[in-house]
Order: sequence, then structure tokens, then C-alpha cells
Amino acid sequence: MIICSTTLISLIFINYKREQIESIKEILIIINLMKKMLSRGYDTDKITERIKGENLKNFDTENNRVKYIDMGVQDDFIKLFDMLGKTDTESQISVINSALDEYLQIRNEYENYYQSHAKIYIALGVCSGILLCVLIM
Repeated sequence: MIICSTTLISLIFINYKREQIESIKEILIIINLMKKMLSRGYDTDKITERIKGENLKNFDTENNRVKYIDMGVQDDFIKLFDMLGKTDTESQISVINSALDEYLQIRNEYENYYQSHAKIYIALGVCSGILLCVLIM
């Protein structure tokens, strides 16, 4: 029972990391959509409407927030979203391109962390459960 509990806790943590990766992918979808629509001359309302129409499970359309994301990354995304329509199109696309590069890098960091640590967390969960069983006996 103890081994199962500690393993489950490690699996929950790993799943959280996987959801972070999915959230970053959703941000990238949104940013690419913003860029594509801006370059085609759509106005801010149409872009916002289209983004809210996308089927994104981690994106809160009411508050423009994405679940499972660190606060700093979240704040940068909200600033990017709020920037829409406040400057000329070329400046907006330039900012979006910079953000796109940044979020691609963040996604790569999250994926590398997940790949290098997932098995470690599972092993740690199992081993800590075994250790607790031995200590209790």
C-alpha cells in the first residue's frame, strides 16, 4: 500500500510536468494563430474570437490564462495577449516572433526535463515506498 502511494505521488508529479508541456504547446498554437492572422490583416477582435474558438483544454478563454504554467511564463503570455492591437502590425509581429522563439525554447526545456527526470521520479517513488515499508517493520 505504501509503495503504491509513493509511486502514485511520483506519477502525479510526472503528469503535472506532462501537462506543462501540453500547455506550452497550446501557447505555441495561440501565438502561431496570432501571427498568421495579424499578417493577413485581421483585427484584434477577430483574432481573439478565433483563439477562443480553438479547442484548447488548458487555456482559460475568460482570463487568457493557461493552466500548469509557471507564473513568470504566464505573466509574459498575458502581456503578449494584451499587446494585440496596441501598436502597428509590423511591431506586433516582431514581438510575436520573439515570443515564439522564447516559448519554443521553454517547450524544449520542459521536454528535456521531462525526458531526463520522469524515470528518476518513478524510481524515487518506488524506492521511498520500499524504504518506508522497511522502516515501519
